[in-house]
Amino acid sequence: MKKIGLLLTLLVASLPSVGQAQPPTVYIAPQNGFETYLGAAMAKKGVPIDVVTDQTKAVYLLKAAPVVRLSDFTVFAWRSIADAKTS
Repeated sequence: MKKIGLLLTLLVASLPSVGQAQPPTVYIAPQNGFETYLGAAMAKKGVPIDVVTDQTKAVYLLKAAPVVRLSDFTVFAWRSIADAKTS
């Protein structure tokens, strides 16, 4: 009976570590220094990612897209995120 209790205790103690997966890694492409602020903002807001400085270690790649100006008051800046292995 003690063995079963010990086995159950070990099983329950190991459960929280099973569900903890590593967060995905993201490389933010250089954008005239803006990548520093973007990475800091993501860390401050608690976004569940790891920002890396080496593109080969990243799972995802975040890069800027061209700015589209529709009028004097409307400006769209689109960001794209892609799989680092395929792009």
